[in-house]
Amino acid sequence: MTLLHPSAPARLGRRFGLAAVMLLAILGCRVAAAQSQGDLRRENERLRLLVDELEAEVRRLRTQLADSEAAVATLQTLVSELESAGSGTPPAAADRSLTPPGDAGDATAEPDAVVTVDESRPDASPRAVRAEARRRWADGPGRLDLGLEAASPQRINHLRVLDAWAREQDRTWRLDVDWIVEPLGEGAVDPTGTTWTVQARDPVTDARIGAPFLAHARSGIARSLQREHAQATARGATATRIRLVGAVVVRFTVDPTRREPGPFDGGRLLAPFLNFEFGVEASRMSVAEAAPPPPATPPSTPPSTPPATPPSTPPATTDPPPAETAG
Repeated sequence: MTLLHPSAPARLGRRFGLAAVMLLAILGCRVAAAQSQGDLRRENERLRLLVDELEAEVRRLRTQLADSEAAVATLQTLVSELESAGSGTPPAAADRSLTPPGDAGDATAEPDAVVTVDESRPDASPRAVRAEARRRWADGPGRLDLGLEAASPQRINHLRVLDAWAREQDRTWRLDVDWIVEPLGEGAVDPTGTTWTVQARDPVTDARIGAPFLAHARSGIARSLQREHAQATARGATATRIRLVGAVVVRFTVDPTRREPGPFDGGRLLAPFLNFEFGVEASRMSVAEAAPPPPATPPSTPPSTPPATPPSTPPATTDPPPAETAG
């Protein structure tokens, strides 16, 4: 029989105690590791959200910087043009390729002209096109405050919004027309075709409608029109009116110096700081019927004059017979 050393129980107790401590330590480490991983996941999520917020702030600041740069560019343009105006030098004119020389807006309207087309439709006439452009402006940037001062925040914001609106209108405007026009002179030939300055006419009364504008036709359309015109002239017809079918091409431009019409806008000013021009890109052009003759008026009758009355003859007088004398 083996006898235990008197100190063996103590040693075993210490060993069991040490094993228990080590087991508890291992369990504690695992619990701590699990808690640490949860903390790390939460911390990673918090950092990810923070990065998203910072990226959104960077995008906002970049947009604000771009808007500020656009405002600065607008102010620089405004200052330079105001300085030019103050020195007596007219501001540089924009590209007027859509505006005929001498155009004066709608100043060519004839007094007491009878117009039979329905100008409430945007495609009815040049005046209707301009009215549609004005309506679109009134429903858009026309609602914004113009600002009292050139450098006021309201003015800068108005010009920025107006410029973006004008670019969008240039891209999205779609309008087809079918008008009777009269060419004003010979067309200008270039590699792309022929461009005429034309005047819209009422198809019935032949009254002028709106201001002259430019109509462009590709070379094939222009040659076909020339042949048809020559044939009509050979038949003895007076081929002065043309049927113009095509699409309206518009151009809106912002001019920070033009709040009211002035001598340099050429009738282009549509609204404060906004110019408007348009032309027509022809898809078909043909000789139109001559204007109907004006209604006949009865010849004027001169006022009747009473017949001449002969002068009255005084009644004849009878002399008394001579007295007889006694012989």
